Amino acid sequence: MLKAAEYQIILAKNETDGLKKASQFHADLVIVNQTHIKLLQHELSLLIRQLSYMPILVLGSQNEAAEILELGADSFISSPPNPRELKARINSILRPKRKLPPHKIDGSNNESNSNTLNLKTSYKLTPTENRLDSCLKQNQGHLIEYQSLINAIWGEDKIRLDTLHYYMRRLKSKVSFPRIIQQRGIGYLLDRS
Repeated sequence: MLKAAEYQIILAKNETDGLKKASQFHADLVIVNQTHIKLLQHELSLLIRQLSYMPILVLGSQNEAAEILELGADSFISSPPNPRELKARINSILRPKRKLPPHKIDGSNNESNSNTLNLKTSYKLTPTENRLDSCLKQNQGHLIEYQSLINAIWGEDKIRLDTLHYYMRRLKSKVSFPRIIQQRGIGYLLDRS
């Protein structure tokens, strides 16, 4: 069904193989079929934490839905899934989110003024790339330290710096203007010029 919808599918034998393939192929979404692999709660929790930089959709028993979402999964569908619902859920996860009113990292509102550029991206961004793009645009011209950017995008999750750099490289390859500038050892900024 997903192949017919023109998704590229990468199958894994188990969670270790899945982790390896997800990072090797730079997956945009990970689907975990809890009913087939029967991970214990701590194993599923560990898997979700290790893949926290990617959206995770879990298929499982309806009575596990709240527990799986509390572990950090982005979405849940009871198994076996309705094909139409599964496709809609995948599209929803991968669709760039609507823009929210601009907020600076410190939580204050950023009133728009005549100096603010209205930038639109015509490239298809993953949800993580979209959050990075929005954060950089909201703070255009201001250097955002690595840890502040990680906190703004992933919250309290423990994310390694190389994960941030990986997503920034992907974003840079899709967005050519305005330029994303890295100040080595400090952070990133979106150039005003």
